[in-house]
Amino acid sequence: MEKAVIENLFKTHSSQFGGNRIGVDPRGDEGGHVIDLDCGDILERRVTSPAFDKSHLDYAGAMAEKTAKESVWDYPRPPRVEPVSSHIVVVHNGVTIVSTNSAVRVLETSHPPTYYLPRDDFIDGVLVPISGNTVCEFKGTASYFDLVIANERIDRAAWTYEKPASGFETLAGKIALYASRVDLCRVGDNDVIPQEGDFYGGWITRDIEGPFKGAPGTRGW
Repeated sequence: MEKAVIENLFKTHSSQFGGNRIGVDPRGDEGGHVIDLDCGDILERRVTSPAFDKSHLDYAGAMAEKTAKESVWDYPRPPRVEPVSSHIVVVHNGVTIVSTNSAVRVLETSHPPTYYLPRDDFIDGVLVPISGNTVCEFKGTASYFDLVIANERIDRAAWTYEKPASGFETLAGKIALYASRVDLCRVGDNDVIPQEGDFYGGWITRDIEGPFKGAPGTRGW
């Protein structure tokens, strides 16, 4: 399968299938089936010669990775809330403090996604409300929590919108937290890298690309 053919198929199917990872299955005499790596479906069959050039697989893999990445500069402003299908866990001091399949994420231009996890999925006693609020021009007034885990208290590590603004009602009853304050946040099989800075709480996974707001000198972006 020629590189130009592969590239065209990636463009076609990444649009059609919502950005799912796409690859090439070289098995059998035909070789070069274009497949959806997320569900295993054969998207298009291509017959190639027995001398199928396996070097094209490297190119196809690179194209799949490129296709799958989200740029934070394609995110909207005002931000958008969307459901998350991946399983999410947060662990600190060897304790799984939350494990959920019912998260949502907020997408906003220049920021990695902020994940909001159902309060009911946190273990008992880990969320301790504290005083003080901040105001988001889009989402409303946020209130904060300390995290108490195995006799350790982590100050102001999580927040919620108890009465979110119009358009963000799905955030009610959900908690966001700073990945930098705990040992591990994981989205599916992605270990999270915290967004830089001490104000924003985005989670960076390997399918997200920046540059990201939050580092020194970027607050004005």
